Amino acid sequence: MKAVRLATILVLFAAIAFVSCANQPSPNTEEQPPIVPGKPAAEGKEAPDFTLPTLDGRSLSLSSFRGQIVVLKFWGIACRACVEELPLFQAVSDKWLGKAVVLAINERDSSEVVQKTLDNLGLTLPVLLDSEGKVCERYGRGYPTTFFIDYNGIVRLIDDRLFDNSDQIDSIIADLVSGY
Repeated sequence: MKAVRLATILVLFAAIAFVSCANQPSPNTEEQPPIVPGKPAAEGKEAPDFTLPTLDGRSLSLSSFRGQIVVLKFWGIACRACVEELPLFQAVSDKWLGKAVVLAINERDSSEVVQKTLDNLGLTLPVLLDSEGKVCERYGRGYPTTFFIDYNGIVRLIDDRLFDNSDQIDSIIADLVSGY
């Protein structure tokens, strides 16, 4: 009986962690447009703009990267596999510097915990802090989702998988750089 209860609790926790930011109404819509139910970010559509703080206190907007390939990686500390995957995105960020930018969007974790995690992994890629989950909500997906956005700000691919190696990510970026 205890095993069944424990399994049920674990399944519920995993489900909550996975869908933590799926299309919930935003309590504050002044900074971001309201979420339109059934209309999350979609392939072939313009990526919703946003502005989020970085770990060093600056603010970055997606629109400031127009003219570059952008990889948005949504992740959270609760997703151990997402954290383990971050070094792949660091390698991609380093390889495509100047042609593509990787923005790792952390959802709902404190800046201290995020910084400690990056330090422990030796990572320097740009991390944006979505402390209230508003951007995740606007995009209509939870982690571990990756959005690949072209030079014109159009979402070209939404990928919900955990990547096994950086070559998988490189291949997608190479297609975008060459004109998809």
